[in-house]
Amino acid sequence: MQQRISSLLRALTVICALFLLQESKAQGLVERIHHFKVEGINSTMLEKRCQESLLAFDPEMVVSIDREFNIVKVKTMQELPAAQLISAMQQVGITATLDMKKEDHTANDQQ
Repeated sequence: MQQRISSLLRALTVICALFLLQESKAQGLVERIHHFKVEGINSTMLEKRCQESLLAFDPEMVVSIDREFNIVKVKTMQELPAAQLISAMQQVGITATLDMKKEDHTANDQQ
């Protein structure tokens, strides 16, 4: 059951990301992607609290959480400092560090 929910959430995340990409291309916006290494997301409840804490900054952002590999990926069109996102996760009991190897600030018109 949990595996099905996880698969459904991933599919919905992809659909949302594609929708946002189309919309941002029309507006000429820049998509920002942050990758975080995290510790402490060991339940569905903490996963939900993590998502809610991040979505408070931008309800249209896409938050992908991979509990197996302890990774949180955030896609947003807003200019949000990674430190703010880390602080939000810390407030709900999650330790997070920015994964600089995967940090990406891509202009949507570059393909």
